Amino acid sequence: MTRKIVFVRSYKHSMLLNTLDVPYGLVTGAEPKKAWFINCVEGGEALISDLREEKAITDDEVNALRLAIAEARLENMANIFKKILQFPLPEEFLPSYDFTICTETNCPRPLIHGSVCDKNNNGVTKNTVSVLTDGFAICDGLAQLGGTSTLEGIRLFQQMLAANLPINKTDWYELYKTLPEETRCNYEEVRGEMILKELFERLKHPETIFTDN
Repeated sequence: MTRKIVFVRSYKHSMLLNTLDVPYGLVTGAEPKKAWFINCVEGGEALISDLREEKAITDDEVNALRLAIAEARLENMANIFKKILQFPLPEEFLPSYDFTICTETNCPRPLIHGSVCDKNNNGVTKNTVSVLTDGFAICDGLAQLGGTSTLEGIRLFQQMLAANLPINKTDWYELYKTLPEETRCNYEEVRGEMILKELFERLKHPETIFTDN
């Protein structure tokens, strides 16, 4: 059977985007049992670029993907962010979480970042959020629970957008390169120590080394 890479419009993979009436879909066929969630024009182009680099897609498939994405009326990130920021939350909605920007003076992270916290300011996510793509995954997962959780997810992402986080790791690194050399050296030294500390902790419990945490 001939492999075929296709984009298929979806309606069940994102309650957050469904609520905002933002179209999205899945790309399948490049790898067995794997699908890529595409929610914007830029996401589609990034995947096409990756597949081309891996020589895993033909020119005809590229053209077909772009046509299908256009026909599904996927939007660019700027328009989606605008829709999210302008979404009116009900006056009676009482949120349980906030995106809290880190203001610790001794924090080694040189660029803006934060955490999802409850109303007692206790962190509820394992990792800090430094880029919007990571933040969206958290917010979309919360919104997928439905009901008020969908509103929670939308509101949290509104706060992340208002914090002006970099869009993705590429944007984060571009900003990072503009920092003074001393700031970057200090961060890289601390980051190296953090990685070594984590490795040593895991060596104490070797059964965790090859697990997904």
